[in-house]
Amino acid sequence: MPEKKVSLEPGEEFIRLGQLIKFVGLVERGSDAKEYLADHPIQVNGHAENRRGAKLRPGDSVVFDNLTVKICGSGD
Repeated sequence: MPEKKVSLEPGEEFIRLGQLIKFVGLVERGSDAKEYLADHPIQVNGHAENRRGAKLRPGDSVVFDNLTVKICGSGD
């Protein structure tokens, strides 16, 4: 399974799951994230997650259908 790293901008403490879904290109608009979450199982740190507002922090691992995304701090 491919793995991608996403680094937060300096000063950011987290990214919301809906923002991440758009950032990695799984949806074109942020408003589509809710529908995507309803149709696709996602795991955050090994636990099912379906809240588009869930906060993802450095060190978190998000598994989509065929992609793993690691959240990194701005200095990582």
